[in-house]
Amino acid sequence: VSSVIPNLLRDPKRNIPYCIYVGDVNWNKNLPTLARAIKLSGISCVFVGKAFSTPPLPHKWHRGYQEFYELAKDDPKFIFPGYVSDEKLIPLYKNAVCNVLVSHDEGFGYSYAEAAALGVPSVLSDTPIFHETAGSTALFASPTDAQDIADKITTLLNAVSYTHLDVYKRQTIHNKFRAF
Repeated sequence: VSSVIPNLLRDPKRNIPYCIYVGDVNWNKNLPTLARAIKLSGISCVFVGKAFSTPPLPHKWHRGYQEFYELAKDDPKFIFPGYVSDEKLIPLYKNAVCNVLVSHDEGFGYSYAEAAALGVPSVLSDTPIFHETAGSTALFASPTDAQDIADKITTLLNAVSYTHLDVYKRQTIHNKFRAF
C-alpha cells in the first residue's frame, strides 16, 4: 500500500490532484490505454481493487493487465491501495479530480454510479452504454485513444467549475445514485 494514500485522505483541498479507477483488471477494462493516458496527462491515479494487490498471472486473460503492470511499475503516478473499505473509498472518490472508466465493453459502469452519487465527474468511454447511463453528466473519450483520455482528464483537472456539464442532468444522476 502506497504511503501516499493517507495524505490523499487528509487532503480535502486536492493539493495532490489525482483521478481514481475503481474496478477489476479484466481485458475489457482497457488498463494499458488508461496507463498511457495517465502518463500523458501527468496526473496521478489511484487504482482501487483487490486484483491490484497481486501481479498479473501468466494467462491470456491477463495480457492486458501484464502490459498495464509493465507500464505502471516504478512510476509514482500509479498508486495501488488494493482493496479499500467503503469508509476509505468515499473520501478517495470525493477528493478525486475525476473517476475514470474507459472500458472497451461494460455492462453498466458501477464506479460511474458511485462517483455520480458523490458529485464527482467522470471520464467514460465513448460507448452506447455510457451515453445511456451518464447522458451529458460525463466527459466521453475514445477508449482506443490515450491522448483523448488524457485530454479529458486534463480538462477536468483544469476546470474551475464543471458548468460545461448539464447541471440539471448531473443533479438528477446524483439524486438517483445518492443511496451509496
